[in-house]
Amino acid sequence: MNTELGNRIRKDMDNGYLMPDWLSTYIFQEGLFQLKTGEGIIFEGTARKLPEAKAFDIIANWLGRTAYVCIHLVVPDEEVVARQLKRGRKDSNTKEKIQTRLNEYYKYTAAVIDFFRAHNKIVDINGVGSVEKIHDDIVLKLKL
Repeated sequence: MNTELGNRIRKDMDNGYLMPDWLSTYIFQEGLFQLKTGEGIIFEGTARKLPEAKAFDIIANWLGRTAYVCIHLVVPDEEVVARQLKRGRKDSNTKEKIQTRLNEYYKYTAAVIDFFRAHNKIVDINGVGSVEKIHDDIVLKLKL
């Protein structure tokens, strides 16, 4: 996105920071409100902060979309660092940036996982292995 908003988002992402709660909430609200009956949607990378998770749960329940689940890919920090360095993306091309992202995860996202787990909405998936194996585990656990 080469817009003022897009540039601001890219700057924060490139430095390893999460988006503001209101932006993430706005994006998934728009997605949920656009769905027709019987349609589904996959959100990646949201809700990463507790206020986002609570808002998502409230909105999904209000819309009658109570059958949602959150996929939690369980990956050791060392593997996260190795994968991010291999990707070489601007937002994670140094160990310092990756550590910032991991710090954000432990500061914010761990509480989100606890919140969704308390509501029986978490499906834990071993995120180590081949893409095919991880995909098969997701399909199996979601019974798709």
